[in-house]
Amino acid sequence: MACDKDAPVADKHPVGNFMWSVAVGSPLISFIVHRKKVGAEFVVILIGINMLLNLGDKLLIGSLDWNQYPLLKIPVFLGYWLARICVMGKAGAWRMRIDAPKYDAEEFRHKEKIAIIVGLIYSVLVMTVDVMEAMR
Repeated sequence: MACDKDAPVADKHPVGNFMWSVAVGSPLISFIVHRKKVGAEFVVILIGINMLLNLGDKLLIGSLDWNQYPLLKIPVFLGYWLARICVMGKAGAWRMRIDAPKYDAEEFRHKEKIAIIVGLIYSVLVMTVDVMEAMR
């Protein structure tokens, strides 16, 4: 049905193909805000994906000599965050469609706005800490 172009708009899930609260915030923030509609599996799977992304980040950071290539710090840092945002946003939307297939669009948008605002504040704090650590 997702590929059916003649399907009514009402049949489409309000999350669409990308979940901003998971992408710019965290699975935990999104889970807390949407907790009445999603189960624990939502947050467990998304935290697992996030942990794999963090492991990849740690392996990348450990594999390069940053003193030899200092100009790579910023592009690698930005590339990691862009990849993380893309993967987590797509994964969040995928899980939301599975866990809450009949989510009311108005309720979803209202709760998603709250989750995005809290998530942006959280992400700014995390990025600030990451930048400060990278500058050491």
